[in-house]
Amino acid sequence: MNNRHKCIIALILISICTSLSSVNSSEIPCTDLQKYAAEKGSPIVYEEETNEYHIKYKQENGGESSIIIRYCPSCGAEAPKSIRESLFCKVSEAEDKRLNALFGKFKSLEKVKEKFGEPDSWSKSGISISIFNATEKPQSKEFKVAIFSKVSEVADVWIELNNDNTIHGIMIIPKEKKK
Repeated sequence: MNNRHKCIIALILISICTSLSSVNSSEIPCTDLQKYAAEKGSPIVYEEETNEYHIKYKQENGGESSIIIRYCPSCGAEAPKSIRESLFCKVSEAEDKRLNALFGKFKSLEKVKEKFGEPDSWSKSGISISIFNATEKPQSKEFKVAIFSKVSEVADVWIELNNDNTIHGIMIIPKEKKK
């Protein structure tokens, strides 16, 4: 192939890329996700409450999990706009900082209980975190989760606990809006 042919091919590729990038995928309606979700036994499901498509799968520990689909794997169009955010309270930066300051100084559940009393509830499934290493099989670590709901109008505080009840981490979780 001579230089002239290479230039022509490069110009064609530039032209194709330019015309493809000018197409807004959100303007092209996608029906593939809807078809996949309607198929019996499909791992793709539609969640009407949030207007989201998910890929459902089983975890090693037997639990179920899902991944939100943001773009159609077939055509590349954007999935429908999620309304999940509208279902939950907005946690301001100031409230997030306040809750982290309140709970961040504690090293164990016992110390938290001395200040705030017993947890309002416990997460039924806890939290499972996958740890990836390039040379080894992924490992999962599971944590119990104590939930404190009465410390904020807009958020719950989830405390991840190691087996010895020391604190692994703290999560500020927005509360569902009252219907």
